[in-house]
Amino acid sequence: MKIKPLAEEDTYCLVFMLEKKKDVVIGRRKHKLKEGFYFYVGQHNERIHKAGNVVFLRRLEENHPSITKRVEKLSEDVIKIGSRKPEGHLHYFQENPLFERRFHEAIDVEA
Repeated sequence: MKIKPLAEEDTYCLVFMLEKKKDVVIGRRKHKLKEGFYFYVGQHNERIHKAGNVVFLRRLEENHPSITKRVEKLSEDVIKIGSRKPEGHLHYFQENPLFERRFHEAIDVEA
């Protein structure tokens, strides 16, 4: 099966990992990200995609604000990014959220 590369107009959710603190420029701002795991849902953003080691990626048919709201309840911190509407968010987790059933339930598009 051939995997189609992400395009500018694609919407996806991803989890990436940082092994150590890192300054990352997203949009017009520099964000000081600490080590841990970050979740993002929204349109393709090359800087987010390259910010850390991607450990999970799923293409979505459309942006799902409900996913963002459900994940926000589980995350330890939320970092606003970008100035476009809808505004993007990075959700921080100290531990890998992929091992948590509640996280998978939160990112379920059908929920």
